[in-house]
Amino acid sequence: MTSVKVLPAGSTKVGVLSHKQLRKRHARQYRRAHQDIYQLQRKDQPARRRKRTFPQIMMRRLRLVIAAVAAAPWISHAAQPGEPGLFGQWRVVSVLDAAEITGVSERHARSYVGKTLHIDISGFRFQNMTCKTPSFARTEQPTAQYLRESWHARSGNLGLPHRVTVIDARCTDIFMKANGRMVFNWKGYFLEAAKTVDAQAP
Repeated sequence: MTSVKVLPAGSTKVGVLSHKQLRKRHARQYRRAHQDIYQLQRKDQPARRRKRTFPQIMMRRLRLVIAAVAAAPWISHAAQPGEPGLFGQWRVVSVLDAAEITGVSERHARSYVGKTLHIDISGFRFQNMTCKTPSFARTEQPTAQYLRESWHARSGNLGLPHRVTVIDARCTDIFMKANGRMVFNWKGYFLEAAKTVDAQAP
């Protein structure tokens, strides 16, 4: 049998290998070289997206549906701003109280009784004045603290609960009450108004 002499790596001693042993050695070296190339290629490639199973896909869709249902009330509130029942025509029925600073006399303020105001998506209209495109943003506030800090007023005569829904009408605040009533401030006076006409459906 034909044999060749090779020098094993790291050795100075001469060894004798057959052709069969050489082929095996070359095959091992070939496999190692290709494995090294394959590993380098994998490092250069972006990470592959893991394939999801059918239950995982359905669970992900279920989470999306739950999130959409949870967000629905907020979407509805953004599309139809303001308190339900706010839009329409109102009539001033009484003067409840005054802030520390007012813009008109008490006698003038009492002339507002019986006057009408209109509220719709485009604005708050009262006494030939329009507060255009208010946000009608709604917040829940501690009544006494809010009136003291925002209006320098007391809450005792307004007939409001300890916590009240405050609606931003841009030029004033609206405080919602029960039974189709509300309170708003006009030139320093707190007026109570009753709903007379609901807004017409679009």
